[in-house]
Amino acid sequence: MVEKQSADWCFRSSHAIKALSADGHPEAKRGDRSIMRNGQSRRIAKGENQHRDVLEELRRSSVPLTDSQKKIAQYIIEKPQEVAFSTLDQLGAELQMNPSTIVRFAYRLRLDGFPDLQERMRQIVRGQLTPTANHGSSIADHLAESGFGASLSQDVRNLHRAISELSLVGLNRAVDILATAKNVYVVGSSLTLPLAKHCALALSYHHSGIMLVPEDELGTYPIADIGPDDCVLAFALPPDAGPIHRFLARAKNSNVQIVAVADAPLSETTTDIRDVVLHVPTTGAEALNSMVAPMAVVHALLAGLSAFNR
Repeated sequence: MVEKQSADWCFRSSHAIKALSADGHPEAKRGDRSIMRNGQSRRIAKGENQHRDVLEELRRSSVPLTDSQKKIAQYIIEKPQEVAFSTLDQLGAELQMNPSTIVRFAYRLRLDGFPDLQERMRQIVRGQLTPTANHGSSIADHLAESGFGASLSQDVRNLHRAISELSLVGLNRAVDILATAKNVYVVGSSLTLPLAKHCALALSYHHSGIMLVPEDELGTYPIADIGPDDCVLAFALPPDAGPIHRFLARAKNSNVQIVAVADAPLSETTTDIRDVVLHVPTTGAEALNSMVAPMAVVHALLAGLSAFNR
């Protein structure tokens, strides 16, 4: 069923879409890199397309859109951070539409699909934090001649990057999963084991069903004991995340919901659309990885649980 365009509706001022196509002209094919200005088609040079400010184009447009296109455009304008760090399936669920509709809209913006749109939103969100990040690094200038300054400055950069890449949707979903689970199984290994222990202890003040999975039982723990009403909170971080990934793959086979704190996307064998993966950097100034950003995420989740229970 083809949606009827609202010819009398236009995004203007803060809710505008710039020149996605000229009124009366058919939508461009995916390979078409031309844009419409004043009814004239103009080819976009490769370098020019790379430097386009898509968000600003969206704000300034006056082109009629379908109801679905209006909904996507407004969401991008108002929540670029969610677009930047949510999966396509998560956005489809949030907007209550087929993910393919979002993909088509990205192509209509003359982008190379959803990954291109997402990367541009990430650049915008990160750019918003750049001045603060630079200032944060400068607070260690008085320690610049020592290894202390390098280590602390790296932790500040990790924190700023973690904050920029976390989404409110992801954090809220993680808190909902943890708060409503019958039992929460916390898992960590190597450097993340102390973090998992701290998290389990802190969670026990908010939740009565907290279980810490022993590190030496990750490969043999009876997954059958974990039910569909339970969840797993996993710290899948270097230097030794392999045992955690294997544990999550076994848990996923039992249809258990997962909240993972990870430094990279997890495979489809360990997580699916129902799960939440919170990305955090762990780069250290020296050989050891830094747990500062993961610890900050733990404290954010605890604050969310505290608010949930009030």
